[in-house]
Amino acid sequence: MKGKILIVEDESIVAMDLQQEVQKFGCEVVGLAESAEEALMAVEENRPDLALMDVRIEGSMDGIQTARLLRDVYQVPAIFLSSYSDELTISRAARGMPYGYLTKPFRSRELKAALRMALHRARMDAEQHSAQAAMEATVESMREGILTVSLNHEVQFMNAAAEQL
Repeated sequence: MKGKILIVEDESIVAMDLQQEVQKFGCEVVGLAESAEEALMAVEENRPDLALMDVRIEGSMDGIQTARLLRDVYQVPAIFLSSYSDELTISRAARGMPYGYLTKPFRSRELKAALRMALHRARMDAEQHSAQAAMEATVESMREGILTVSLNHEVQFMNAAAEQL
């Protein structure tokens, strides 16, 4: 299994244990961060494929808010790691659209399976995003007006040529 992983965990012993596990699986750990600010700097510098994100971290944002920002701005998905399995925490985490949620303590094989699935999904999502961007660029450059409409007659997409009509 290959992939570049950012670990966001404010307990240094847990972060180092995670780093060893992840490296044992053949992944590269491109950064260890204890806060949202450190995570953002690490993503800027290293562009990881995936973040392993503790739900409760130091700083002005928690792990759920940080993961949402990483996904929205940098297209870096996350797997949440947490000691909390209460309904409120899980519901908040789910709204962040994670690629997984592991409850601490977890087994090495559970982490390995979650990483493998998340990295595969991240690759597929990146390929889809790239293909969609290429298609949008092609359609946008066409001279003919192109318009897509939903089944309930709402305009979903209109290229520049269609806007001028």
